[in-house]
Amino acid sequence: MYRKDLELNLANANLSNYFLLFGADEFQIELFGKEILSFYSSEDANLLSLYFDEYNYAQASSHLSEQSLFGGKNILYVKSDKKIPAKELKELISLCSKSPDNYFLFELYESDMKLVFDTQKAFGTNFARFFKPSNPDEAINLLAKNSAKIGLNITKNALYELYFTHNENLYLAASELTKLKSLNTHIEQDDVKRLVFGLGGINFDDFFNKFMALKDIKNDFFTYLEDPNFNEILLLNSLYKAFFRLFKIYSYIKVNGR
Repeated sequence: MYRKDLELNLANANLSNYFLLFGADEFQIELFGKEILSFYSSEDANLLSLYFDEYNYAQASSHLSEQSLFGGKNILYVKSDKKIPAKELKELISLCSKSPDNYFLFELYESDMKLVFDTQKAFGTNFARFFKPSNPDEAINLLAKNSAKIGLNITKNALYELYFTHNENLYLAASELTKLKSLNTHIEQDDVKRLVFGLGGINFDDFFNKFMALKDIKNDFFTYLEDPNFNEILLLNSLYKAFFRLFKIYSYIKVNGR
């Protein structure tokens, strides 16, 4: 199913006790993973979380096979960038099929359908595949959803500013929301401009404007390099998107004369 179908099922409390999340957008996988875990959980739930290399079949199957000490639900939460071997996956799903008190959520951080196909098939219709937002409005709606969930009071313009500051990287933009929440105040667009930076200690737009005006960018570039969070691929992608926007504007003017 797609995101809209999953949202509808969650709203109607109609979700299987075993579920797979995968796709091309890590933020959405994490966002809806938290929602599903919240849907599965209860006060007497016994949760086992296994992240990436922590996954161990014997531990996972034992958790679902044994009765909870408190007589409640057994929830297995696996988060990985590798497939679970088919035989093991089939057994874990079978344990959930046999008992309504067993729950299994698998977040698979792999977007290649060829690699995911067998895993998806094992879950039947109990899966959701996520795609990167097709436009900024879709991304902003997701950021607004997450803001509401964590209790952050932020304007839509501020969310747009945040999204574009991080060059339309939804995951990076979302990571800023928790930091802004710690301020315990209403967040406006000007607050984002003042407090949030994209690549390194300077704003990417300022860097790009200098570059296009043929000004000296040496100091700005070294500021990027010295930042511990510097990512050269992200910088290249940002430059590509900025040039591509200019190209689209130029092309429109040439074709339409305005």
